[in-house]
Amino acid sequence: MSKVLDDHKRLGKRFIPPLLNYGNLADVSWADMMVPDLIWIALVNENYGKQKGAEIIKNFYEVAKSTFKNDARNFCNL
Repeated sequence: MSKVLDDHKRLGKRFIPPLLNYGNLADVSWADMMVPDLIWIALVNENYGKQKGAEIIKNFYEVAKSTFKNDARNFCNL
């Protein structure tokens, strides 16, 4: 059986949780950042169906990724 803090890193007397290993994390507004993406994805799926909608969204994201290169992650929040 493993201990509760096995996945934590020990620095002296402090235990660092694994989530802090990801670097600078910041709170974001779910409503401002995620909802717009969910709405346009839902609208595409509603108009074209789930199969064709998924294909359209995937193609759209691939074009955005190649167009914006290093910045594509900021283009879509999902």
